[in-house]
Amino acid sequence: MDQKQWKKINDIVDTALDLNEKERATYIQEECEGNEQIKRQVTELLSSIEQSDTENYLEGLENYPRHLAREISEQETRKNTSSLVGTTIDSYKLIELIGHGGMGSVFLGERADKAYTQKVALKLMRRGMDTPSNIARFKRERNILAKLNHPNIARLLDGGMTEEGLPYLVMEYVEGTPLYTYCDDNKLSLEKRLDLFKCICKAVHHAHNNAIIHRDLKPSNILITENGQVKILDFGIAKLLEPEDPDTKLFETQTGARILTLGYAAPEQVEHQTITTKTDIYTLGILLYELLTGVHPFDMDEKDLTEIEDLIRNKLPSKPSARYKELNTNQQHENARLRKLSADNLTHTLQGDLDAIVMKILRKEPEARYDAVTQLLEDLDRREQNRPIIAREDTFRYKTSKFFRRYKTPLSTAAGILLIIAGIIFYYSWQITQERNIAQTEAKKAEQVTSFLTDLIESNYPENA
Repeated sequence: MDQKQWKKINDIVDTALDLNEKERATYIQEECEGNEQIKRQVTELLSSIEQSDTENYLEGLENYPRHLAREISEQETRKNTSSLVGTTIDSYKLIELIGHGGMGSVFLGERADKAYTQKVALKLMRRGMDTPSNIARFKRERNILAKLNHPNIARLLDGGMTEEGLPYLVMEYVEGTPLYTYCDDNKLSLEKRLDLFKCICKAVHHAHNNAIIHRDLKPSNILITENGQVKILDFGIAKLLEPEDPDTKLFETQTGARILTLGYAAPEQVEHQTITTKTDIYTLGILLYELLTGVHPFDMDEKDLTEIEDLIRNKLPSKPSARYKELNTNQQHENARLRKLSADNLTHTLQGDLDAIVMKILRKEPEARYDAVTQLLEDLDRREQNRPIIAREDTFRYKTSKFFRRYKTPLSTAAGILLIIAGIIFYYSWQITQERNIAQTEAKKAEQVTSFLTDLIESNYPENA
């Protein structure tokens, strides 16, 4: 869409508002001249205006041109950016445009000098966004990535400024599948999903150890490679916990800025409170919730921004097992099938430790969550080893049940041995009893025979009686 089309849409809408329904349909059909894109935009704008009250109507009239202007600007930017394909930036040849965002574009690239054959992702700030604050933010991202060296985090390879003064970053190019798609396509069991989640946790812990908070963990930022390796992308809005240079003040997010993904935002992000490592921990909880159940902790469908923020701030989510049971029967069976379980088995597996772990992560108060990612990892390991987890109340019954689960095999073996020993003892006791009874019977018989013979002899010799 260009400026001419934009003006045409506004002119058509202005006139159509004064026409009745029949006249309007005919007028729109004639004026759009078969252009379905323009007709759709006109229809959407008219529908939006008619379904709104006066306040929203005025807001719609005010914001729609702005929306169209932004769309035109983005289309022009994409066109200009695409023209860079085939050119060279420093030592890197741009092969293909693979991504486009508000601040810049991402290209698939390779070494122009063929020094080595490795695909890279080159992130280039777009013209018009090269303000001092945005350049500072780009610099911060480069400094942050330079501090990270972990197999589950996409590596920074290079960076610099183009001849036009635009900053760029050269990243490891990750060919992978988004986290949830990979899990579902491969029908990974709960335990295998938990293994991937642990890898994500270890990468986040590495960032935290380097005083870095990601702040925007979400499924689209987590890819799984063909060989099953986790790769976390996009530390573009990550935050340094401990500034290392005087320019860091430029990197702080302005008060009120909405640099977050609302569906994966922690309460303190929505409330513009202090961001800590526990903010990332909360987001890990949402990822874990979805990996386990296949559904988000909150039902955000058909809710506006204010309602969603209220959910995040104030509503405690249902336990994963309860949320899963709220799904319709078909969805329950489908989500269970993708995890190689029946619906009942999935519910049973979620109940108990997994419910408790997730609910501790998703506490509204940061201080009530796990103190560190390592603590979360330890609880997941304890669950796997059938040891008591810190997320659950440490009752005698709970500890006893965990003890018997943990030592199920040796206890079963010991019980079997005891049964064998008891059986042997019973057998020999029975045998001894039988032999004693036989001996007693034989002794009684012998006594009877002796008594009979004595009586017989005495009867033959009466004189001796």
